[in-house]
Amino acid sequence: MCYWSENHQLLFFTCAYVAGRYYDHELFRNSGLTGAQLSEKFREKILIWLKHRFEHGFIEWHSNTYYEEDIAPLALLIDFGDEEIKSKSTIIMDLILADMAMHLYKGLFSVTSGRCYEVQKREPLTQDVLEINEFLFGNRYTRELDYSRISANLFLCKNYQLPKVIFEIANDTELGVIKTSMGHDLEELEQFRAEKGEETAGYIQWAMESFTNPQAIRETMRMFRAYNMKANDFLKDL
Repeated sequence: MCYWSENHQLLFFTCAYVAGRYYDHELFRNSGLTGAQLSEKFREKILIWLKHRFEHGFIEWHSNTYYEEDIAPLALLIDFGDEEIKSKSTIIMDLILADMAMHLYKGLFSVTSGRCYEVQKREPLTQDVLEINEFLFGNRYTRELDYSRISANLFLCKNYQLPKVIFEIANDTELGVIKTSMGHDLEELEQFRAEKGEETAGYIQWAMESFTNPQAIRETMRMFRAYNMKANDFLKDL
């Protein structure tokens, strides 16, 4: 499995956090932690993830694939998190949906992006975020929402209300210029290492899918050995 890309970090953190809150007195045998301990451990990781998105934007910026996989855990955190988690998750949800609203063309999220796939670039009606746009912004290309998709976390979210201004942005047809900056340069890893230690630098590097770049390879191999990843199909060739 892949645990480390930007969207997967939040997906796995959220699963652990919510499961731990729900089964707070149970023992999770793989980790040896109680639900309460597991929830607290991943609560801190979620807060770091949210902070990085607030300060630096998304590494998988404007992705018509992976924004769906960010929105799904954010919706769960808004419904099932504690007050701080709910509040900060709502802020990041607002930001990601404002991103989408600003870059819609006839209801399609068609914009330069960090991670997306050929078929979704070539055929906008196959975008993973298509139904999110339809649900929130009123565009209609499909007859009904698909509740088997991970998007259903948002469709069923009880505690999130789209700000009116974001809806208005999504439906604005006037021409404009949008300037944006997202993510990190690899050279910034040294700054993170100096400020917050090896673990944070590695966490950011792997979210960037940066494994064998010259600036990152030593940290990659340190983490590869520390976490015994030689059996992982993605990484065993290292």
